[in-house]
Amino acid sequence: MNEQPTPRDVMRARAAALLEFPAVRLRLASHTSSVLGRERALALEPAWDRDQVLRRQRETAEARSFLDGGGDLDLADAADIRPVVERTARGGVVGGPDLRHVHDTLRALRLGRTAILRSRRDLGLLGALAQRLPDLEDLERELGRAIGRDGTVEDAASPALREARSQAGIAYGRLVQTLDRILRSSLARRVLQEPLLTERNGRMVLPVRVEQRSHFPGLVHDASGSGATLFMEPLATVSLGNRWQEMKIAAAREEERVLQRLSAAVGAAADDIAGALDTMARLDAAMARARYAIELSATAPALADEHTPYLRLVEARHPLLTGAVVPVSLELGRQASSGPGWTALLISGPNAGGKTVALKTTGLLSLMHQAGLQVPATQGTILPVWDGVYADIGDQQSIELSLSTFSSHVTAVRSILASATSHSLVLLDELGTSTDPEEGSALAKALLLHFIARGIPLVATTHQREVAALAQEAPGALNASVELHPTTLAPTYRLTLGLPGRSYALAIAARLGLGPEVVDKARSLLNPGHRRLEGLLIELQEERHEAARMRHEAQQLRDRAAQQQADVETRLESLRAQEDREVSGTRLDLQSQARALQSRLRAAERALRAVTAAPAAPPTPQRTQALQEAAATVRQVQRELRSETWQPAPVRAEWLGALAAGDPVRVRGFSGPAEVIASPDASGTVEVAVGDFRLRVPQEQLELPVEAPATTPDEPPARGRWGRPVVERPAPAHDAPPPPVPPAVELDLRGRRVEEALEALESFLDRAVLDGHSRIRVVHGEGTGALRRALRERLERHTLVLAWSTEEGRRGDGTTMVDLA
Repeated sequence: MNEQPTPRDVMRARAAALLEFPAVRLRLASHTSSVLGRERALALEPAWDRDQVLRRQRETAEARSFLDGGGDLDLADAADIRPVVERTARGGVVGGPDLRHVHDTLRALRLGRTAILRSRRDLGLLGALAQRLPDLEDLERELGRAIGRDGTVEDAASPALREARSQAGIAYGRLVQTLDRILRSSLARRVLQEPLLTERNGRMVLPVRVEQRSHFPGLVHDASGSGATLFMEPLATVSLGNRWQEMKIAAAREEERVLQRLSAAVGAAADDIAGALDTMARLDAAMARARYAIELSATAPALADEHTPYLRLVEARHPLLTGAVVPVSLELGRQASSGPGWTALLISGPNAGGKTVALKTTGLLSLMHQAGLQVPATQGTILPVWDGVYADIGDQQSIELSLSTFSSHVTAVRSILASATSHSLVLLDELGTSTDPEEGSALAKALLLHFIARGIPLVATTHQREVAALAQEAPGALNASVELHPTTLAPTYRLTLGLPGRSYALAIAARLGLGPEVVDKARSLLNPGHRRLEGLLIELQEERHEAARMRHEAQQLRDRAAQQQADVETRLESLRAQEDREVSGTRLDLQSQARALQSRLRAAERALRAVTAAPAAPPTPQRTQALQEAAATVRQVQRELRSETWQPAPVRAEWLGALAAGDPVRVRGFSGPAEVIASPDASGTVEVAVGDFRLRVPQEQLELPVEAPATTPDEPPARGRWGRPVVERPAPAHDAPPPPVPPAVELDLRGRRVEEALEALESFLDRAVLDGHSRIRVVHGEGTGALRRALRERLERHTLVLAWSTEEGRRGDGTTMVDLA
């Protein structure tokens, strides 16, 4: 038994109707995709419980996230199968079309469940709903196999049905074949009305002329309307027709058994199907709320504190208005973290200026929010959960109840006062009208003070100037106004907080053509206080308009500056990206070149190692050619490395005079690090150690080393081919001069036997060529001269040696200078 609605329920429903909430439900229903979803949308009511409102809003937000992520829930194939399910649950049998509707609905539920559960969005509530949908895939598969798209029972429904239909087809074929032979006979040409096969009462018959009946042996099953034709079954086909009928009856009985079996299967799952239909309707309604929110460009409002009702609309639009809608922004109540606010907002201004629209927008958006709908407003909108929304809007007079307009307003306000609390929203249109102006104004002021005293949030409209004056002074109340354009007197529909509105009655009357003598007389009859107040309001409006214009210009300047800043940042980002691309391209190119050089050097090294594997072996043409090719490769790489591309920038030499023993340096043209052995002499020559070699080089060929990156104890410095530490060169400068020829390196063979010295010479020559040296210094001492002669004989015929000579400027013949190939 349905419970009787309470007076509070009646007043809530009345307010929803006055605020046009049913029209919102119709718009919402247009976004559903199933019959049950539409039914649920049309029955949507605002919730008055905070948890229920939160759950609905979260469902809508999840549905919108699902749609924004490219998901969709299409339930168009889902039918209202509740009557079918109820009938099968009571043991009834339904036909093939109804069972096909059950199949299509179960399929839509399965696809919808899969779409939601496979979504990558966070769908906590909707995912839980989808999980509640039962697994009825076996029933769906059985129905799909047995029932065709047109609702007919398929042969695959059972083997017996397939066999019966096959036999019926065979019998029918034999029957038609026999009848065709009769049609082609000479007898048929004499007795038949026309050569035609037809069916009467489930039997195949031929149209026989009535006067030829006695000449055609057969059974009469029907006659034409004129009586000139009899439809007769030839005696020769009676047994064939009987066989066909038997098989048809057998197939029909098997079809009935199939329908009984499938209906029983649906009935057994009736509870699961009923729950699934309810869940499906809920999911469809949530998706409809999300689609409607997208259509309205709506947002999810923030929720006000539970204990302190506070409403703030930011750029709110009435959802049922079309075209260019002027948004409304207003506040009511106070935030928990802020100071005292106002519980009564009084909107005044001219007729058709937008007062009632602002009133209805406030109430309708509150109802939409509590129904789980997002609201057409911008970010920053805050709405509470009201325990009721009550309204008295428009002319509610009733001839049947003998109520005048004023009486209907008083009756409505009385009922509202009996139901409203400090957590309710009350909307009153034209407070204090439809009666004597003085008494109506007094009653309006009393009501305003009563609502403020009880702390009941109130938004009201009025034309009463005295009521607006009271709101200007009463704590807990705030004036608001709508305006007309000062020149055209057209409504702007903009709501201004903190200022009472003007009526514009005399200005409008003059604009509509009322005689100036009447309008001027009316102005003279206004009391001086009213005229002064009107003048002050005009000045305030002009100042507000000027301030608004300046704010608009300032905002435009800020927007322009922000756009220019964004453009500059975009350009900088583009330049950085271009620079990164160019640097990356250059780096890749240099790396490619370096890899090519390394490959060539490794090839030369492999060739040299192969040739020098047996250093004591006599030279052969192949060995000579291999060494020459390896030397040529090394010299070519050396020339490339001396080019501008690979050379470091010139180094200032002011620091060279302060060199001391032990200082780390680098020798231009030499790949390894070096260390100063002695300070520069008077000629500027510095003795340095490079690995195992000792060199004397001009100080101009020295440069500061590039510091190698720090290494951990477990990570020793990287080393080159001969075990030397690898130190990276500084980047080359484009105007760097070509480096000098690498200095000679020295091999000291003093004190060694001839055989041992020759082996050392071979190894040293190979290494010097690979390191890119063009000249070496061999120290062998004077002694008996045996070592000197052996060395010079070997140099004379060595393939890596261009020439040798004694060292100039030295006394004795203890050294030999060797120029390499």
